[in-house]
Amino acid sequence: MNFIFLSRDWTFSLFFARIDDMSIKKRRITLLICVIIFLIAAPVAAMYSSGYRFSPISGFYKTGGIYVSSPLSGSRIFVNNKEEAKTGLLEEGVLLQNLKPGKYSVLAAKEGYWPWQKKLFVREQAVTEARALLVTKEPVGKLLFSAEEITQGKIWQNQQYSKIYKDLLTLEKISMEKSTTTEKISSNGKQTLSINEERTTLSARWNDYSQNSPYFFCSDDDEKDCPKETIVLQSKFPVKGADFYPGRDDAMIISVESGVYAIEIDGRGGRMLQPVYKGRNPVSIMYSGDPLIYILDENSLFQLSLD
Repeated sequence: MNFIFLSRDWTFSLFFARIDDMSIKKRRITLLICVIIFLIAAPVAAMYSSGYRFSPISGFYKTGGIYVSSPLSGSRIFVNNKEEAKTGLLEEGVLLQNLKPGKYSVLAAKEGYWPWQKKLFVREQAVTEARALLVTKEPVGKLLFSAEEITQGKIWQNQQYSKIYKDLLTLEKISMEKSTTTEKISSNGKQTLSINEERTTLSARWNDYSQNSPYFFCSDDDEKDCPKETIVLQSKFPVKGADFYPGRDDAMIISVESGVYAIEIDGRGGRMLQPVYKGRNPVSIMYSGDPLIYILDENSLFQLSLD
């Protein structure tokens, strides 16, 4: 009987020893599989975190991003015809990441405003930035002095408006003579708007050589080494006046031919020219710290606000 019990103990011991051997083998196989998965997944995860993505057609590629903002609350922002955001008090724009490099159509729209649209390039490991220029279709304006009141000399009774009137007459004379370069310096001194003597070329210059030029001085071809000066407009009609758009350093208010327009400095993907005022032969002027636009047209003085 004792021999039988010993045989059973030995059989059980052998059985459990085989189970232990199988468990060790399974653990080793499992560990080996985990190591293989890690060796495959780690580089992929590292590439993913570095901005790489995979396409069955083009394989691995580096991604970029695009940031489009609008200062107006309630603006709808579209990228490639898909609405991506609606701006509000706490959200001024949309940031899209992990985009395949290439050209993207962006659009900003708001009821009562002229739409803004561009085609922008997204580059590898970079975020392309743009700011929408939305101009109201019906700016708030009023007539300060009619041509009859100015002829009667009533404007000279108001010191503020008489000075504005003189400045506008000077601009009008300069634009007709085509003999003087006109410049306007930004409030921070970092930018200068310039109209050449012939009044046909409007340019913007970045004055701060201690800093790189901002993105709106860049071109479609190069967004890394942006120039210090860019031509904003070349016109067959005289450019009579140019000022910075209220509250912005990347856009202007200009008077050309029979209208006053808003134009952006940013020429990437097309430069938007938005109408502000249509008349006969207007010349406009703005003053630093004053958000209002003053217009002299047919010897009548107007005041406009874009708010």
